[in-house]
Amino acid sequence: MKKKHGVFLGLAAFALMVTFTLSSCDTSGGYSVWLADLQNPFIGTWESYIPSMDNAKMVSEFKTDGTFTCGFPEVPGYEGPFHGGYAVTGNIMFTYLDFEGVAGYTFKVVNNNAINVTEIDEVQEGGALVLGNTSPFRRAAGSSVNKENMPIVLSHQYLGKWKFDSDVPIPPENTLVHYLVVFEMRTDGIMTVDYEVTGGPQGRETEGYFIFNDGTDDLLVLFEEDAGFSAEPISFASSDTIIVTYEGMPLPCTRIP
Repeated sequence: MKKKHGVFLGLAAFALMVTFTLSSCDTSGGYSVWLADLQNPFIGTWESYIPSMDNAKMVSEFKTDGTFTCGFPEVPGYEGPFHGGYAVTGNIMFTYLDFEGVAGYTFKVVNNNAINVTEIDEVQEGGALVLGNTSPFRRAAGSSVNKENMPIVLSHQYLGKWKFDSDVPIPPENTLVHYLVVFEMRTDGIMTVDYEVTGGPQGRETEGYFIFNDGTDDLLVLFEEDAGFSAEPISFASSDTIIVTYEGMPLPCTRIP
């Protein structure tokens, strides 16, 4: 009887192991935390509590077109919805809101219904991040669940390739240095930048970006790994020329067919 009892225990343990294994995998053979495999895990509606606002409850809805809305349903006058733009690159999300400006966050998926989002207080020279408060995002009740890998798809008038090819005065002596910069704003929220500086560096950079209109101007909102976050005006000078402001200097860029 002892031997038989041991067999039953072994079978029971095996059954539990099989049950646990099956419950840890979805029908496609992936792990149960499928949210961690998505390029953009934020699509949908989330609730969070913001430490810098006395832990006020915030409800945010992120969409596939690079826009989101948020509001504070329990704070009079701030119920929203407030409209913003956002992009996700790697484990970095950055946003733009009229009342906040550009802000950046790191994030880590905890499970399919929770993401820990941490404020980036500063991006130091070389790309080191100084982190701030962490706010757990919880999936809002009734929010649609998306298991597909759906990256952001941007739609705006600045899509395509552009070129800046001109001399630039470099302070303090305002010495003229020739810059050739070719950049492409893609629909997936990625901007590639090929640059060549006469007598200086050359190469390619890949940056996250989106376009946001603050009610007055179109803004080019960027995340550069070694420079941090920025939001600069961008506008059309003609059908084939745009003006991009970089470090306070307006730069005319022509369209590449």
